[in-house]
Amino acid sequence: MPKNNKLGCSYATQQKLAVALKELMEHESFEKLSVSDITAKCGLHRQTFYYHFNDKYELLDWVVYEELINPFIADFRLDNAYEKIFDLFSTISSEKKFYQNSLKINTEELSRYITKIAYDYVKPLIKSIKLQGSIVGDDDSDETMAAEFLSYGISGVIICWIQGGMKDSPEIMTKRTQKIINGTKALFGVMN
Repeated sequence: MPKNNKLGCSYATQQKLAVALKELMEHESFEKLSVSDITAKCGLHRQTFYYHFNDKYELLDWVVYEELINPFIADFRLDNAYEKIFDLFSTISSEKKFYQNSLKINTEELSRYITKIAYDYVKPLIKSIKLQGSIVGDDDSDETMAAEFLSYGISGVIICWIQGGMKDSPEIMTKRTQKIINGTKALFGVMN
């Protein structure tokens, strides 16, 4: 994460750098961009960049965290999960070129973030299903494995959607994700 997170003008400067990166990535690949390109785009000095970030990769990670991860996990509850999933798909879709370019160089990091988000959502769901006696096992290992299995699946769906050009709308993707999750609930609910 950046060196100075959300401290008044520091956060505003980080935002300026993020906007410049996103605008540049509309036309250039991330690999071709330099810190000088980013700072020139937003009218800041290179030293200012390095005050906030170690390198352009850290800036990219910060953008993904601030735009996708943080809004998703903020106030996340099971009763607003589908709204959060829709917002995630919508954010990615609205910045299509940026996220497609980001994925080309940062697939592992983006996948790790998305998998963690999915896991944090799925784990309580699996726990509640387990409490109903639908998942066998005396320890938490079955619960953990089921949550990991589903979270990697959700992450894979999002990554494939991005790599495939985001042909389906955020609404369709959210409905499909909802069907899969509801189907999983039903599946585990009948397994005794």
